[in-house]
Amino acid sequence: MLRSTHAVVHLPAFLKNIRLARRRLKSETKFLAVIKANAYGHGITTVGEYLEASGLVDMLAVAIPEEGVRLRAAGVTLPILILGVTDPDHIPAVVGNELTSAVFLPERIYAFERCAVASGKTAHVHVKLDTGMHRIGVTDDAMLDALLDAFDACPHVSMDGVFTHFAKSEADPEFTHLQAQRFDAFVARIHARGYHPIVHAANSAATLDFPELQYDMVRFGIALYGYHPDAKRSPGSGLTPVMSLITYIS
Repeated sequence: MLRSTHAVVHLPAFLKNIRLARRRLKSETKFLAVIKANAYGHGITTVGEYLEASGLVDMLAVAIPEEGVRLRAAGVTLPILILGVTDPDHIPAVVGNELTSAVFLPERIYAFERCAVASGKTAHVHVKLDTGMHRIGVTDDAMLDALLDAFDACPHVSMDGVFTHFAKSEADPEFTHLQAQRFDAFVARIHARGYHPIVHAANSAATLDFPELQYDMVRFGIALYGYHPDAKRSPGSGLTPVMSLITYIS
């Protein structure tokens, strides 16, 4: 390569950051590593393979089905959660590759059921609850009840998890705890209907700063790569940047 500037990814730094986070967690708390957007530009297949081999990660998360399919083609076998919306046309690839999709619409549950029956497989999903991010997810009790009715009618769709996303956990503790209260109320409603999925809400900032909100699993994103979500706190966070840029002075 005839270039004087290049990026170097230090894979062992991932393990340092994971271990730093795990020191804040209960031993039984599961750990999800977010490797969406080509692992934040670090190389999704290389990072996925390395994290699986480490034995420190219980689940991976991507943004879109295509990323999950790439990981499966590379031989990654860990559970993979698609954080974004899965379009109906992509459901066969999701089910066929045993990926887990975020869901929040009843009609999508029925679409997964039809595909699961046709393929002789079980479709795996996590319910997304919107508690204040205002991006995607269930927003009220009526919407949740309709979704749960769809699960009752679709035995080949497994509700493996339920989650929300904290909008400002790096900067606003009061709003983060308000979101947690809304989330707890939704989860209680799900439990009352007889479903007991894995519960997760903590992103990087919440994992590092709100251990009381770890639930059953945490989702480690930007901090996995060595950066605190609050850029001002990165230097003293103890996190190790994974990527170095090497160049030469002209």
